[in-house]
Amino acid sequence: MRIIVIGVSASGKTTFTKKLAERMNAKPILMDEIMWGPGWNYIGEEATIEKTQEVIKGEDWLLEGYITKLVRTEVFDRADQILYLDYPGWLSAWRYIKRCIKYWKNPRPELPGSPEKFSIKFLKLVYTKGETWTLEQLLEENNWNEKIVRFKRPSDAKNYLANQ
Repeated sequence: MRIIVIGVSASGKTTFTKKLAERMNAKPILMDEIMWGPGWNYIGEEATIEKTQEVIKGEDWLLEGYITKLVRTEVFDRADQILYLDYPGWLSAWRYIKRCIKYWKNPRPELPGSPEKFSIKFLKLVYTKGETWTLEQLLEENNWNEKIVRFKRPSDAKNYLANQ
């Protein structure tokens, strides 16, 4: 099974994916681990694309996170399922604030050497779901409806996990 978990930043993609991976006895692949080096050093678009393409060559994968626009269609075409955490912007904004506080000094395990940095500009982007505008357009333009599972509330995702 090839699964991609998407959604706005701080929607809970990593937590959801790790729980799903446990139930599926699979190894989660986190885009943050692929894209970022210590100190929030971006490895670059070319390297990110290469690493993402390498992952999706496999027959089974559980991939989570922001997919760069230049390889998004390729990933979604190859996926068997697109799990979309499409929560209200206020919820992800609240989760972003909590995450910044929690990981301010001690970075998340998937991002060693990269403590959280709070940004009003990023908070606004999360709250307005600005990251998803091009994503929504891409989903509309392609025929992936049969493989998209859209969760509007955390309880939807929790119920999905309970049935895996």
